[in-house]
Amino acid sequence: MYKKFLNRFAHEKFISRHGLEPGLLFIAVVGGLIVAIQPYDLAFSAVTHGSAIARVILFELITMAGAFFAGRVGLRVGSDRISQSIFIGLASACGVAVAVTCIDAYLMRGQLSAPYIEIFRVNSTSQRLLYFMPRAYVENVFYRLFLFSVLAYLISTIWRSKNRFAKPVIMIVAMTVAQIINIWINVVLPSGTSLTLNIMIYDAVRYIAPGVCWALIYWKYGFSTAEIASVGCHIFLQPMLGWALA
Repeated sequence: MYKKFLNRFAHEKFISRHGLEPGLLFIAVVGGLIVAIQPYDLAFSAVTHGSAIARVILFELITMAGAFFAGRVGLRVGSDRISQSIFIGLASACGVAVAVTCIDAYLMRGQLSAPYIEIFRVNSTSQRLLYFMPRAYVENVFYRLFLFSVLAYLISTIWRSKNRFAKPVIMIVAMTVAQIINIWINVVLPSGTSLTLNIMIYDAVRYIAPGVCWALIYWKYGFSTAEIASVGCHIFLQPMLGWALA
């Protein structure tokens, strides 16, 4: 019975025959250390009621569940080629950072709130990196590895179409809905402002589009590549926004 259980999970790319998949183990350990210090996500924080132990346990469960459902829909945690993963991740990180800087500093600067601009004027680049990089790391686990994978699995289970366009549609819908939920919880609700057309457009291009980009990278190149892209984006973004919004 144990062997059947092990073979099933090995098939799902959840664990190998020698233990946890190395990439997944790294993600679980590093993420656990991060949430033990700070929860970052508002829903995650509310559910765990300020307990560091509860945060770590729940994070590990979310990580394992995400990896399981990823295997069910053909998504990968690791990458076959580390050099390719690093190159694609950092190139995507730089591209998104440039795009976000253009949106915030030039195209839609009028939509920026005073508290948002103050973040870049009061906090140094190093302070912002120490906050936003670990936040991006765990956010990717919550809303890409877990929620995107689960939604993709649920939609594909309900919609069993053999049309060749079905899977791309399912993936795009799942990753978009997952990021909308993320932004609703962590950006829209905390802001306390009414949603206008301009704000919705801004949120769509500033927050939803980058999250969908990371999910696309996850789908095509593995979750590890998406983590490099999402976390690495701040290496480029924070200095650029600090300069542009100063």
